[in-house]
Order: sequence, then C-alpha cells, then structure tokens
Amino acid sequence: MSKKQLESQTKGQKIKILNEENTNQQLQISKRNIAIFTIIGVTLLLGVIAFQSYTRYKLKQAAILQSTVIFEQTIASRGIIEAEERERKRISGDLHDGLGQLLSAVKMNTEVLIEKYLKNRPEAEELGNRLLAMADESC
Repeated sequence: MSKKQLESQTKGQKIKILNEENTNQQLQISKRNIAIFTIIGVTLLLGVIAFQSYTRYKLKQAAILQSTVIFEQTIASRGIIEAEERERKRISGDLHDGLGQLLSAVKMNTEVLIEKYLKNRPEAEELGNRLLAMADESC
C-alpha cells in the first residue's frame, strides 16, 4: 500500500471517529437539554400546584373567618333582641302597674265626687256613674 492510501485510510478512520464523537456529543447535549426541560417543567408544575394550594387555603380561611363573623353577628343580634324584649316587658309591667293604680285612684275619687257633690243632681250623677263604670271596666 502506498503512503497516500495509508494516509487516506487513517484520515477516513479519524473522520469516522470524529463523526462518532460528534454524534455522541450531540446525543449527550440532547439528553442534557431534555433533563433541563424536564426539571424546568416539573418545577413549574410544582409551582402551579403550590400556588393553587395556597390560593385554596386562603379561600378556606376567608370562608371560615366570614362564617365566624356571621355567627358572632347572629349571637349579638339575638342578645340585642332578647334585651329589647326584656325591656319591653319591663316597661309594659311598669305601665300596667302605674295605670292600674291611677285608675283605682280615679275610681275612688269619682265615688267621693258622686257621694259628696252629685247625689241630688241626676244628670251629673249619671255622668259620674258612667265615669265610675269605665274606671271599673279598665281596672
């Protein structure tokens, strides 16, 4: 074999080796790129999942807070209504007691008025008796 053929064959083998090395490097670069994109994708996916979980958690906390506020407002409203009802009953009792005493006094004074001043005057006595009947009916 001649020197040129030997050099040509050696160069061909070197080119073949270089092509194989180049192919291997391209394959390694592709694998590395796939690994990088996979890591980025998984990281983004985990970030989205974490964000959604956090958002859901915040919404649940807001709902719990709102229901607590509504519950407390309901309790406060009930307390106010009960206090108003007690006050209404107290006032009505006071009015009833005071009015009963007042009507009893009116009745007694009307009886005295009829006895002392209206006995001999029929029209006035009739008016006094009607007033007395109304006072009796009210007590």
